[in-house]
Amino acid sequence: MSNENVEINVFDSGAGYAAESQDEQRVAEVIRSRVLPDSDDEYYQANVRIRRSTGGSPDHLVVHLLRKDIYLTETVRVDVGDGYEVNQITWSYDESQEDEDEDQDGDGGGIPYQGGNEKYDFVVATPVPQIKTAKKLVDDLHKLFTGKNYTCKQLVGPEATVANYKYYLTSGLKGFVNVGHGNPYGIFLHGDAPLSHKWFNGLPSGALKKVVFFNSCQVCKQPMLDAVAKAGARPYVGGYGNLAIGPSEKVTYCFWEKVMQPPGMDTNGMGRALLSCCKQYENEDPGSFVLYDLFNGGERRAPLPQAMTLT
Repeated sequence: MSNENVEINVFDSGAGYAAESQDEQRVAEVIRSRVLPDSDDEYYQANVRIRRSTGGSPDHLVVHLLRKDIYLTETVRVDVGDGYEVNQITWSYDESQEDEDEDQDGDGGGIPYQGGNEKYDFVVATPVPQIKTAKKLVDDLHKLFTGKNYTCKQLVGPEATVANYKYYLTSGLKGFVNVGHGNPYGIFLHGDAPLSHKWFNGLPSGALKKVVFFNSCQVCKQPMLDAVAKAGARPYVGGYGNLAIGPSEKVTYCFWEKVMQPPGMDTNGMGRALLSCCKQYENEDPGSFVLYDLFNGGERRAPLPQAMTLT
């Protein structure tokens, strides 16, 4: 696999610091020469945050690698010296504490909420409109919802910020759909800002109101699963395993097309709709989805090859 042309973005998380061009060049070289060659997978983007010691020297890098074939964010920690010499590389890094620090720093690097006071029935969003199938899904869902006489807001690219997501997720929507990269700890938005499980854990029960659908990898695993479900998503739908870029969007659109039937949204048939759509596209290997409704307690249903419902 070739990662020679991967886009590398460098952010400096040290308070009072901004990554200088020399730092950016050194960090990019570390990623190209030491991190990317360690993987057999292909990536289209690497987002790197410089974490500094109390004295201001670089301490370690937190690297978010966005896969080219699936909606997965892989996290790597690179411990470095003062001159960015590599001391240790840790793959599958648990950045829970890093996420907490990021939340304290602000919403996506200080980007404020960009909307007005308008209320919508649905929000469809993607931070990666450069992925054609992601942008197409957002456009197609907008057309589907407005065609059913619902109001719908699109958040695309620079509008897909942590602040905007937080506002609309808690605004009393009927449904929120995101298509983009994620992992069990959260989803990753514009500017490499994570919307992590810690934020969802801080919400009161019932804050999310209705359907939350994240077309992202592994977001229906712990700790993200319980965090979103306990905040009130009814139901919470997302990737249990890895969701393929291209085929997974077909499942997501199929799901919404099935449940958006007159006279309104069929909330009781969502589990059947998801299973049916995954079965319809199983030959394209879209990946495994989960539908989880914590508030309709019951038994765990046996999974089909590509989907399961947890109720």
